[in-house]
Amino acid sequence: MPKPKLLTVKQAMDVLGVSQATMYRMLAERQLPHVKVRGRKQVNEADIERYIRENTSGSAEFADLKGIKRFEYVKDMKVVQ
Repeated sequence: MPKPKLLTVKQAMDVLGVSQATMYRMLAERQLPHVKVRGRKQVNEADIERYIRENTSGSAEFADLKGIKRFEYVKDMKVVQ
């Protein structure tokens, strides 16, 4: 089983394009699952991609930010790379 890629809260904020307050609210409201590793919250990259898919209407383009590999297009709720 491959190891999940965990992102820091800052990296997750960059991927989603949200503020720190919004990110921590999303985590507190359990809109986005997270784990604590040595007291720091981290988010599985797959959970971020799932959140984006489930909350996207129509098509959207996402660019790579800071070397984080992500999908480019969401079309009809299917990830297209």
